[in-house]
Amino acid sequence: MTVARPFAHLFPPHLVPLLIETCFVNFTTHLLPAWSSNLSSRLVKAPKVLLNDSGILAYLSGMSEAHLETSPTAAGILIENFVGMELVKLATWSQTRPELFYFRTHDGKEVDFLLQDRTGAVVGVEVKAASSAQENDFKGLRALADPLGERFVRGLVLYTGDTLLPFGPRMHALPIATLWSPIGNA
Repeated sequence: MTVARPFAHLFPPHLVPLLIETCFVNFTTHLLPAWSSNLSSRLVKAPKVLLNDSGILAYLSGMSEAHLETSPTAAGILIENFVGMELVKLATWSQTRPELFYFRTHDGKEVDFLLQDRTGAVVGVEVKAASSAQENDFKGLRALADPLGERFVRGLVLYTGDTLLPFGPRMHALPIATLWSPIGNA
């Protein structure tokens, strides 16, 4: 089982599985399963751990406001966790009731979140702490889209900017705030 990078160093390695289980039972963490669809046996299969409260994640990780302003990596971890938990919540009342996963191969290709409906249709979501989206941000999404073909409905990069941007067929960058926008206004 993998542990979120920012706070794995706070505990002795032999206690980490017990702590994760305790947090899961107490509803303070959410275990996000790895996704696979027989595309490759080279996929990471351990669950991803999300902390339900991003403020607690920041505290446990020692992420001060100053640190977040100067460390894109720290800000990215925090924003990814926050968006992940928002997707978990939104999926519970969505009409399609998608299942939420993450996708990562052993050779480093990854998509932060993957939503799959009952028909097998997939939407990939990559989260970026940057205020602008770049073509390179879609690398993992494109790696997922190619083998899935028509099952891949859309690839989204959620970023901290404020503009909806097209990046080719079925690929868009959206402001994170669109998660809470009324349908039709995004």
